[in-house]
Amino acid sequence: MNLEKYIDVTDYPSLQDAVNAAAAASIYGGTVFIPPSVEVTLSLPVILPRTDLTPVRVVKIVGGDKYTSRIIGTSDFPPGRALIEWEKESKRAWEQKIANLTLELPDVPDTKAICYQHLREKSEEDYSRERLQIDLIDLLIKGSNTHHKVLIDLQASVFCSRFHNIIGDKKLGASPLYDTILLQTASKHTGENGEVPLGDTPGISYSSLSNLHSPIRRGGFAQLFKGRLVLCGFSNSFCNGGRHNPSFEFINCQATQLTNLGTEGRGEKPIVKMTACVFMQVDQLGLGTPDEVNGSGIGNGLELFACRDCTFNTRLALPEKPAFSDRGVKVVFIDKHSKRNKFTNWGFRAADGDIATEIDIQAPQQHGNIIKGVDVRTGREQIIT
Repeated sequence: MNLEKYIDVTDYPSLQDAVNAAAAASIYGGTVFIPPSVEVTLSLPVILPRTDLTPVRVVKIVGGDKYTSRIIGTSDFPPGRALIEWEKESKRAWEQKIANLTLELPDVPDTKAICYQHLREKSEEDYSRERLQIDLIDLLIKGSNTHHKVLIDLQASVFCSRFHNIIGDKKLGASPLYDTILLQTASKHTGENGEVPLGDTPGISYSSLSNLHSPIRRGGFAQLFKGRLVLCGFSNSFCNGGRHNPSFEFINCQATQLTNLGTEGRGEKPIVKMTACVFMQVDQLGLGTPDEVNGSGIGNGLELFACRDCTFNTRLALPEKPAFSDRGVKVVFIDKHSKRNKFTNWGFRAADGDIATEIDIQAPQQHGNIIKGVDVRTGREQIIT
């Protein structure tokens, strides 16, 4: 028996009215359906109910077509708010889903597409009390570097969720200020001294992230991910990059597998940054050769700060591209606090044939960081410690 109720948004005066009807449709809630070629405009955020641990009043918002089922913010939308938010109650939101939609942000400062707020103090117990479980699938999010810092902002503990096929497509706008972040999570960063609290809160835990891309067509500046992952898989995603901030920024992450993450290489400083991360497994990390954007300067490829026991396997380097060191930067930088990080089968392009010119390890040799690489122009293999 299908207990879920479907609510067609076109049968109601507003998306909020449809959400309210879905929440009341049964004890289990329901799904609001936005058919193809239907545009829903919002002058205020739509507020979804929280469900508590036993999922009641669950409301999902699902479109019929990723490109023509659209939610659009109006020019009088309130600054600092998101198109989709959750009610301000300190309890969980379980079995959430937003899928098959375009979310188009208005040119209003600091508006977002999706925002889940953490309401109480940031203790482990509080994060557990407000935990989110959500599927974000097949979404196109349109924004602007002039107005939008973050497109999806998850400020809580996120469990057992899926983030698949999400495009953050930003335009520059009239006065671009930001390298707009596609997905941001809470991170509870403890600084560069290497203290890493164990546990699965805050951030995203036990979840799958794949096929995230930013931008695609509109040519803006992008940061694809910033935040914390614990025991997740993050794969097959690409960022065109921005002027200053990393394409991927991992903070206080633990035991997560990163596979086939690619970058174009622009003015990021660095292109990929990892801070206080432990036991990460990174396979096929793509670091595009950096290029200045309107005088932005450039940064290193990968930087590690207070990271330990992480493994990095395989980096493709194309022989015809310039060396990072030719441009005054490094492919890999490892700070003095990092320990026992191991690189295998990494490709480098060294102007003088010595891959040590592409690497800066600040940590002492006894910290056990080791890089096994090959110069793809000459075939010379080296071990750098």
